[in-house]
Amino acid sequence: MKRALELALKNSQGARPNPSVGAVIVSENKVVGEGFTSNYGGNHAEINALNQIRKEDLPLLKKATLYVTLEPCSHTGKTPPCSLAIIQSGISKVVIGCQDPNPLVSGKGITLLKASNIEVITGVFEKECAEAHRQFLTYINHKRPYITLKWAESKDGFIAPLKDQQSEPGSYWLSQPLSKQWAHKLRTCSMGIVIGAETLRYDKPSLNTRIWAGKDPEILIIGGKLTDIPSRWLNKKVSITQFTKTPEKRRLSIHQIAIEDSSKTLNSLFNHCIDHQIQTLLVEGGSQVINQFLEHDLWDEAIIFKSNSNLIEGVKAPSIDQKPLKMMNSASDKVIFHRNHANQ
Repeated sequence: MKRALELALKNSQGARPNPSVGAVIVSENKVVGEGFTSNYGGNHAEINALNQIRKEDLPLLKKATLYVTLEPCSHTGKTPPCSLAIIQSGISKVVIGCQDPNPLVSGKGITLLKASNIEVITGVFEKECAEAHRQFLTYINHKRPYITLKWAESKDGFIAPLKDQQSEPGSYWLSQPLSKQWAHKLRTCSMGIVIGAETLRYDKPSLNTRIWAGKDPEILIIGGKLTDIPSRWLNKKVSITQFTKTPEKRRLSIHQIAIEDSSKTLNSLFNHCIDHQIQTLLVEGGSQVINQFLEHDLWDEAIIFKSNSNLIEGVKAPSIDQKPLKMMNSASDKVIFHRNHANQ
C-alpha cells in the first residue's frame, strides 16, 4: 500500500477532477503490475496496473492481490467500471485504503467484488490514503472545494503597507523570489483562485503560473464591478467569474453572478464550484476576503510566507489561533503551515 500511495501522488493535476489513485498488483511476493490514474478521460489506476502485466504473468492473477488507495469504481463514466475489470481479470484479493464516498460508488465497488467471491479488505493505511485523497474527499463529503488560504506577511504581522505609503499601484511583494515561485506552484495545484475586488483594483495581479510549469487556475473574484477587471485579462484562456452586487452586460469571457445579500457570497461561490467541478480553491486575498473564510471556519489549509523584514505599519495580516502544523524555511522567509482540524 505504501507503493500505491507513492503512485497516487504522480498525476494529481492531470487526473482532476478525478482523484489520482495508486494501484499495485502483487502475486507470490512479486509486483506484476502497477499504475496510477491517467489524465482525465483516460484509464483509472487499476486498469493501468492490469495493462502493465506481461502475458507470461497472466496466470499469476489467480493468486494475486490488488492494493488500491481508493475503492474501485462501479459505474460507467468516461471509462467502464474498474470493479468489473478486476473481476474479469481473475484477481482473488483486493486491499483498499479508503472507501469512496461518491454516491456513484460508495460501497458499490466493494459489494460487486465480494459478490464475485473476491476477498476484500478495507481500511489498510486508511489515514494515509485519506490524506492523499483529502481534496477529493472534502469535495464529496462537504459539498464544497478543498480550501487553501495563502498570504505573505511582514515579520511584524502586516500583509501590505498602507496604500498611501506605496508610490504606485501594483503588487507589493513581501516574500523572497523563492517563496514567489512556491506560491505559483500552489496555483498549479488549484483549480480555482479567489481574490477580492480591492486586491483586483489595487494590486492588478496576473494570477497565472508564469514561474512554475502547470495549468492556470480559474479566476473567481468576490465583489467589485466589471470595470475593475483589467483589459489584458480578456485574452486569458481561463474562465473568469465575478460575484457582484452590480452585474452588468456580459463582456466577452467575463461571467458575472449577481449577489443580493453579501452574507450569501460564499454559498454562491461554492455552488458555482460544485456546478463546474472546481474541487480545490486557493484563496489569495486580500485580508478582508481571507478573514471572511476564517470567520466562517471555511478553510482546510493555510500557508503563510512570513518575511524577515518589518513594515512598522500597514494592513494587518489575518491570524489563526492555533499551533502550526509545521514550519519551513524559504530563503530568509519562514513558511508556516496550518491545518483546520475542525474540518478533518
